[in-house]
Formats: sequence, C-alpha cells, structure tokens
Amino acid sequence: MQNTRQPSELQSLTGVGPKVEQALNRLGLYSFRDLLFHLPARYEDRTTLVDIADLQPGTPQLLQGEITAQSIIPGRRMQAVLTFEDLTGAARIRLFHFSRAYLATLKSAASVRIFGEPRINQGVTEFIHPEISVFKGDPPPLDDTLTPIYPTTDGLSQPKLRDLIRQALAKGADFYALDELLDAAHTKHRPALWDALLALHQPTKGLPASPYVERLAFEELLAHRLLLLTRRDDYIRYQAPCLQSTAAEARKQLITELPFELTEAQQRVLKDIDHDLQSGHPMLRLLQGDVGSGKTLVAALAALPVIDAGFQVALMAPTELLSEQHAAQFATWFSPLGISVGWLTGSMKAQPRRTILEQIANGSCQMVIGTHALFQTDIVFHRLGLAIIDEQHRFGVAQRLLLREKGKDLTPHQLIMTATPIPRTLAMTHFADLDVSVIDA
Repeated sequence: MQNTRQPSELQSLTGVGPKVEQALNRLGLYSFRDLLFHLPARYEDRTTLVDIADLQPGTPQLLQGEITAQSIIPGRRMQAVLTFEDLTGAARIRLFHFSRAYLATLKSAASVRIFGEPRINQGVTEFIHPEISVFKGDPPPLDDTLTPIYPTTDGLSQPKLRDLIRQALAKGADFYALDELLDAAHTKHRPALWDALLALHQPTKGLPASPYVERLAFEELLAHRLLLLTRRDDYIRYQAPCLQSTAAEARKQLITELPFELTEAQQRVLKDIDHDLQSGHPMLRLLQGDVGSGKTLVAALAALPVIDAGFQVALMAPTELLSEQHAAQFATWFSPLGISVGWLTGSMKAQPRRTILEQIANGSCQMVIGTHALFQTDIVFHRLGLAIIDEQHRFGVAQRLLLREKGKDLTPHQLIMTATPIPRTLAMTHFADLDVSVIDA
C-alpha cells in the first residue's frame, strides 16, 4: 500500500529526516514557529580572527591557519596530536575522537579555521577537540554576527540546529505573519516582534540584547494573560447556582456570637462575593489577606447563602493539619446554626471514610472540609455550590477546572484564599482568570 502521509512542516527543511525530527520533537519543536522561538542560551564571538601570538588562555577564540603535522599516540585512550600554525606561531591540537579518513582530510586542506578555548600545557599552547572547519580553497568571509548556542539534545548538533533555525528564519518572514499582540502605543519605543527574533538569533556584536529580550517577554506575558482570560471567558459561560438570598439571619446570628465586629474591608469583600453569587455565572475570585486578617470568617459568611439555598460547600486545605483546624473552626461556627460539617482526608480508615462519602453523596453533609482528597473521582457531591480553596499556590488551574465536574448540572462557584501578597503585575498575568479582592488594613 502506498504511503500517502504528507511530510511534516519540519521535514520541508533541508536536512530533516525522521531521526532529526524526533530530536527536534524532544526539544518541544514541531513547527517553524517553534524554531523561531527556540532562543539561544548564550553566544560565541566568531567575528574576528585571533593570531596564535595574541591568544588569551581560557577564552574561546577563532584562528585560521594550516595543519602542518599530525601523529597518532597509541594507548588505552588513543589520541591524534596535530600541529596548527599561522604566521605568528604554532599550537597543538589534541583529538580523542577521530578517524583516519578525517585526519587525511585535515592533511589535504589548504587552510583550516579552529574555534576553541586555548590552554597552556607545559609551556605549549594547545586546544582539546576544537571545532575545525576545513577549506580546499579560499575560506569564506567571517560571520558578521555572534554565533548562537542553543539548548539541544542527543542526535542534534549545534551546527545542525543553527542551520535549521537559519532556514526557518529565511522562510519565516514570508511563511508566518507573526501576530503583534502589543498595540502600537506599547511598541512605540520597542522593536517589532520579528526584529527582536532576528536580533536574538543573529545578534550584532556590541549591540545590547536587553531591548529584544524585553520585547519577547512582553509578548509572552500578554499571550499568557490572554490565554487565562480566554479560559475564564469559557468558564463563566457555564451556569452556576444563582443565589438571591444572602442568608441574612444566619449571618447575623454568626456575627453576633463573635467577640469583634467585621472590618470595613471584610464587609467590602463580602459584597463582592455576594454580587458574584447572585450573577448566575461561576464565581472565580481570589481573596488575599495577611494571616489573621479574617479570610476564613469571610469564607464562612460566603458559605451561608449557598447552604441556605440547598447546596453544599467544600473547603480544600493544603495540609491535613490545616484541614483539621478548619473543620474544628467551622463546626464551632456552624453547629449552632444547624449546619452539618464533615471532615475528609486521604488517611481516613475505611469505615469512617465510607460514612462521610455517603453523607456527601446524599447531601446530609452540608459543609465538607478536606485536602486534595476532595478531588478524587470517588467523591460524589449531592449538590456542590461553592468550592473554597485555601492557599492558591498549592492548587493549579487544571485542578480548579476539575471542580466543574463535581457540580453536575451547575458549575460550582470558586473562592480561593491566599495570605501571599499578590503584586498588581502578577495579578494581571498569572492570576488573570481570577477577580481579586483584598482584605487590607
């Protein structure tokens, strides 16, 4: 049967067969665009020839001359020793991986260029396995840009990867119209995206790289923010419990028992949460406040209208000890209101676990507190209306999205608590899918 499979985009580059493509894939490279954004880890300067007489030991340098002698030293680790000369002197080259055919090529060369780090060994300048380029006639002009050194993998040499990225750059300007995510106002004093890529892959010696690195950083941050906002937009299209009641009586009873009054910040944040709960769309709110600022009390007050409407509330803590402390605190607050509080952890014995799972499934457990064990597939809620997550950094976006499956027909609201201060720029990028409320002083 004839193979009708179309060659991949990478295989359209000269020198890319199945093995090279596999090596590229190991680096996460599957397209021209991936190659363009595979940036160098560092650079080497091959724009200037250095005479042997002017070599600086310990610094990689480029030389041009001839191989005037060679010998093979036998032993447990056979090596080839070459004499390299230019008009100013001679140096020694040691090779530990070679073939006789390769040595013959070096011997017949009109000239060679070597790039490597010289060292002084017993008064003699020598190179250990430098890169050697062989020329039958006149050598080509020197590079006019720095040489990029890329992150690579087995089966993909630096020269090979550089050549493929060079081909992608040559095709890229026509093949891809790279979207400029930043508008003109933000790019007025910054290079264009394509110019930044060219400058980082083929940098001019002496030209600072920072403006081009910053340009790509802005693009990456904005792309990340747009991705999170898109996820948020998709998420809030789902229906969530629409809670018109604020459970005012239950809240008043709980607050009356407290030895202090709610702060203005707590009241303001609670209004934000109530607005979300009444919207009919899933709440995605990050609640930030220092330790002792009263985040847990706000979460408890937010849970009351959810429970009052016949839904369940789940609170997830990062550790078993913290979940136990939460369970004790919520039982103190909720038991006088006739609300049942259950505690579920991964270390529970079989019988108590079966009992709490049955109570969660039939709805008799109205407030469930636990660790990541609440994410397990065998946890089936009767009507989950609100998930409270303590310490956002322990739970990723993917885990939060799993909560949608716990809500059956309706997507649960989500309230995420953290004591970690969230800088404005971080809130706009890493937490772009969340509304942010702060309990401040």
